[in-house]
Amino acid sequence: MKDIKTIADYAVFKKLASALWQKEYFYHGAAIMIGAGFSRCSAQSGDQHIKMPIWWDYAKLLKSELQSNVDDPLRLAEEYYAFFGKEALHDLIKQKLNDLAWQPGDLTLNLLNLPWSEVLTTNWDTLLERASTQIYERNYSIVIKPEDLSSRLSPRIVKLHGTINTTTDLIFTQEDFRRYPEKYAAFVNFARQVFIENELCLLGFSGDDPNFLQWAGWVRDNLAGHSRRIYLVGALNLSATKRKYLESINIAPIDLAELVDEFDDHNLKHTRATEIFINALYGHKPIPAYEWEPQQVSRTSFAEGQHERVYNDLPFAAKLLEEQLPKLEIDRDTYPGWVVAPELTRFKLFDQISDPYSTSENIQLMEVNKREQLLYEIVWRNRLSFSPPNPHLLEDFLKICDPTIPCSLTKKQQLEIAIYLLNPVFFEFIPNSFNYNLEQKLISIIQSNSNFHEDALNEVNYYYSLKFRDELDYKRLEFFSNEIKITNPEWALKKAALLCELGQFDIAETLISNAYDERKIQLRQQPNSISIRSRLAWSHYLIFAIKRLKNSESIDPNIFTKMYEEFLCDPFDIVKTIVKDIDELIDEQKIDNRIEPLFEPGNYRDNRKTVRFRNGVRAWLIAISLQNHIGLPMRWSSGLSMSIFSRIAIKIVQLNEFPTCSKMLLAIRTADSDKSDVIKEVFSRIEVAKLAIEDVNFLILICEQGIDYWLTQFNSKKEFASVKIRISTEVLARLSIRIDSEKAKQIFKRGCQLATLPVASDIRLHEPLSNLMTHSLSAISQIDQQDLLLETLNFPTVFETNNRLNRWANPIIENLADYKRSSNLAFDRRVAELIDSIEPNNEKSSDVLSRIKPLVIFDVLNEEEKQKLCNKLWGKNPTYESFPQVGFYPHAFLSLPSKDYQRVKSLLSSYLYENDNCYENSVIAGIASIAIDEDCKMLPTREQALELFDKLTMWRIGDKLDPLGMNESELLYKIRWINYALVQSILPMFELEDFSQENFRKLQSFCKENDTVRILPALTFFTKNASFVDIIHSLIKNNFYQADNKRVGWAAEAIYTWRKIDEISPIVNQLVTRLIYSININQTNLVSILSIVYRLLNFKYLSNNDKELLSETLPIFFDSTSYELINEKSIVGANISIIRKLCVMLGDNLSKNGMESTELLRIIEEAKTDPLPEVRYWYQD
Repeated sequence: MKDIKTIADYAVFKKLASALWQKEYFYHGAAIMIGAGFSRCSAQSGDQHIKMPIWWDYAKLLKSELQSNVDDPLRLAEEYYAFFGKEALHDLIKQKLNDLAWQPGDLTLNLLNLPWSEVLTTNWDTLLERASTQIYERNYSIVIKPEDLSSRLSPRIVKLHGTINTTTDLIFTQEDFRRYPEKYAAFVNFARQVFIENELCLLGFSGDDPNFLQWAGWVRDNLAGHSRRIYLVGALNLSATKRKYLESINIAPIDLAELVDEFDDHNLKHTRATEIFINALYGHKPIPAYEWEPQQVSRTSFAEGQHERVYNDLPFAAKLLEEQLPKLEIDRDTYPGWVVAPELTRFKLFDQISDPYSTSENIQLMEVNKREQLLYEIVWRNRLSFSPPNPHLLEDFLKICDPTIPCSLTKKQQLEIAIYLLNPVFFEFIPNSFNYNLEQKLISIIQSNSNFHEDALNEVNYYYSLKFRDELDYKRLEFFSNEIKITNPEWALKKAALLCELGQFDIAETLISNAYDERKIQLRQQPNSISIRSRLAWSHYLIFAIKRLKNSESIDPNIFTKMYEEFLCDPFDIVKTIVKDIDELIDEQKIDNRIEPLFEPGNYRDNRKTVRFRNGVRAWLIAISLQNHIGLPMRWSSGLSMSIFSRIAIKIVQLNEFPTCSKMLLAIRTADSDKSDVIKEVFSRIEVAKLAIEDVNFLILICEQGIDYWLTQFNSKKEFASVKIRISTEVLARLSIRIDSEKAKQIFKRGCQLATLPVASDIRLHEPLSNLMTHSLSAISQIDQQDLLLETLNFPTVFETNNRLNRWANPIIENLADYKRSSNLAFDRRVAELIDSIEPNNEKSSDVLSRIKPLVIFDVLNEEEKQKLCNKLWGKNPTYESFPQVGFYPHAFLSLPSKDYQRVKSLLSSYLYENDNCYENSVIAGIASIAIDEDCKMLPTREQALELFDKLTMWRIGDKLDPLGMNESELLYKIRWINYALVQSILPMFELEDFSQENFRKLQSFCKENDTVRILPALTFFTKNASFVDIIHSLIKNNFYQADNKRVGWAAEAIYTWRKIDEISPIVNQLVTRLIYSININQTNLVSILSIVYRLLNFKYLSNNDKELLSETLPIFFDSTSYELINEKSIVGANISIIRKLCVMLGDNLSKNGMESTELLRIIEEAKTDPLPEVRYWYQD
């Protein structure tokens, strides 16, 4: 079969096909009018020897019936109608047509599957209607009568001349055609509209067809030059004069006769011509732009030895790369313009140039021009796939990115390479030796050649904006973002995202809204443009988020998706895919960090040693590049209440492969409050400990700059600035534990200054500010803390801030040993102010007293100040009948000034030992605490001790527990203090006879009915009665080997208590040895065990064998507690710094008591530079 491209009318055909498939921006496309000739070609019946009748078949029949010499079918029909009547004429048509004997064939189905805007027909048969029920891709409405037009949707099949067996009229006679415009005005108007709006295809008509002549004449007479072109299609075999006539009435023939001239059967000829036409239309269906994909340029098969040759034979590799260039250029030229390419497309672009991979060595053997072109193609693909530059090709890129150095690329292409390289995200992948020089060189190239690229200066300003945004340098971010010019909607979105980082949401919303409106207009003008639609999608995505936040307009996400899904540019789908990829990385990471037991006994897989190889660009790199490329805000609204990119960023910071310092900065940007989980996770104590000190110093500087900037913005952006200040303050607090005393002093003073500013009135700042004061003070050695005494005293009190909550910071310097008070009027005045502010009946006075108490204990106050404090607490004429209600437990008043110490002591003794309400926490804690206070130790009498023992062992948790168990921890806390009271104060006052069976039963009942082992240390006092030794020994052993770490801890405490009671018992010796051995076994309760061992060592309760074992074990154990090795979410991880401190304290004690070893000295020296203050200042405890 001949190709349609060979006919003379092929150009006309292409125009019709373009209209049909809307390759150009036609309003409606193409419509078709179908004549009887098409039904004749496409209809099928059981009798293959008959054909469906056409006009000339009816004319022949009428002529025979009328015995007429007239040839005009319309005239013959008119005469028949006049002679026999309308019914007879219709019966003749029905009999001749026999509609139900015919079935629609494949031609009919294929025709209706084409995207016609409307289908008109002059045929009386029902082939089209019946065929439409088998069409599923297009939903045709059937129009039989003019009144149907108003209720049927396009596309429609419109029966212009009636339908056999359905309508009362069939248009046939001359009179029918004469009266048609009047009687069927609706059809005429409809046809007029179709002809005006669409290209019209006439199929199944001949040039002499009466229907064709009538409608062509009507178009000529009524529409003149207002209709679009009409195409007459078929095996027309037109003469020159006939063609000229048709063209004169705006009819463009598509004559297919020469394609079927080999057929001598008239019907077959027209059938084949129709098939050729319909198939050709399908052949001209454009491939949707969204189906574009890069060509495969790699080899599909290899000759023997060819696979390895690309690695060993550099000229061969260079030749292969040169041969790929034409396809690579075609792909770039035909790329449909997605602003973010679909995921599979990005991967194919990333991997397209991989056979062979481009190396600096093999591309040097290419022709110069081709090498330059290949490098540009690489950059183009890297940009679309968000892939960083190959460091090995960096020098080659730099050689061709400067327009002042001529090469085969255009100057704009050269600048595109420079702009691609100038990307702050990619600098993570470039060797450090390159970074600064590379940045300055690229910026210089772009700025000095900005006239060759319309966005050059914007790109430089955007680079700086991103760089300073990521570094949280808001001042410079503000400057460079303001320098960005809005030259198109893309820059509007990018600038809007930057302004969101600065809290300028109103301006950002205007920019996004304007970008959205502009893209909508552009899409109306170019509805098939992937480039415009994909860019509209992202502005629409942001508008969607903003409106959803404001609840000003409800948008159905499904409708949103339908606008973009087919074109593979749905932002929701793109984001969903990125989130899925990052989640998979997180899941893999979890698997890689654990041991996987295998089915076989004793076998396991250590996933920590797994090495994974991944193809494609890292998911987190794609995500961050997407944010920068589109301009996605982290969050929206002044309260940071709407996540846009932050939910992705929160996942990114969970990835171990994400650079550490970048992770910290991103976490700060991502957080919506100082209590955000991302801050707690990324700036956990262990993570902060693992940071390089250079990173710590950098992050501290960033936080300080951030606080300073947002303080200047507080008045204009109060809510947003407040959030940022709280976040920076909390992070600064967490980082401050890493620095030396001098730097920590500066941060402490910054906190003191912050407390005096208006922003401190925001109660939400109180907790991070309190953390800042506490953590920075902990980073300062105790001797250096004394330099800050005046600052701590000057820190505003709860009274001075009118703080109604208990969150206000209260920095206290506890150790003032050797402090020498000098003459200082500011110090004197502040002490006087603090004492004056104390209110005897206000428990908030405890904050002020807590600051003054160390001044009293270490004798810093002068006599006048002590007297003034005494008067404030007790009054000028004290009666000492009750304690002042200032938020202190009564036993604390023994350390504070009074006019009669003995009366205070007597009052306290009565309160502690003769109080009917002995279950109060203040009583129980006082009994325990005052017994071990070296300066003012107090103990009950034996009788008081026995009475207290009876009362305390009668206490039960059951009747105090609320239904929801909300107060359980508070009640367990009381039991712990009961144990301390018994151990420190009450049981030591018992005589041997008091350790009776009855008292033992009371204590046992207390343990059992309160379901607690917290009293286990108290039970050890009953070992003074030999009859209880075995029972208590068994209890300790049973609890010591439990999985419950609390039981183990209290068992260890019991061992220590027993050792104090009996220094020579061989049973206790065995327990102590087991306790030391358990250091390497019991990982869940190391703090309790090590602290008990330290106390045993400190009080010389360990044997030489125990000490030798301990000195050998400690260094090994200390090394195993490296912050890098510990899982911080384990119990050991939560206590790791305390464990390390205890190890060093033990090592120091051992060294000073004759167990010297180089290993012990080593861990002591290492501790001095430990990242965490509790370890490096271990000696202070």
